[in-house]
Amino acid sequence: MTELRQRKPRQRNEAYLKWLRKQYCSCGCLTAPPSDAAHIRAGSINYGKRPVGLQEKPDDRWAVPLNRSCHGRQHAFGDEMTWWARHGKDPFATAMRFNAMFAVETGKTVGELFDPPASKDARPRKRAQATSAAKPKRKWPKGRKLQSRGFR
Repeated sequence: MTELRQRKPRQRNEAYLKWLRKQYCSCGCLTAPPSDAAHIRAGSINYGKRPVGLQEKPDDRWAVPLNRSCHGRQHAFGDEMTWWARHGKDPFATAMRFNAMFAVETGKTVGELFDPPASKDARPRKRAQATSAAKPKRKWPKGRKLQSRGFR
């Protein structure tokens, strides 16, 4: 029997995306900012990136700057990796280069920029209310029946 795996939470960094939008287009046209933060959906064994499905967005570390028209053409083209190959670029190496540039500007390591989010267990939990302040459970009135809506 195969083991079911839970999806890892997406690693976010809004400061990185904001910085990325101020960079020149990375497809080779070098159009001036503003750019879109285009997330790379394809996977690569060499770079340790798994492919993502249609209902999932990749981590922010796998985003590169593309101007609005290039980003639109990339989506309209269909196959993402063929689009990048036609431009003579490796999107994974480009994303890692931008990660390194942002890390140098912020004075952090790439690992510090994209740490996985804290687990749900690390959140502070609500304290239980005192029993004297707790409301008593409401009881169903006697003699009253649940009305059926015809479901069987």
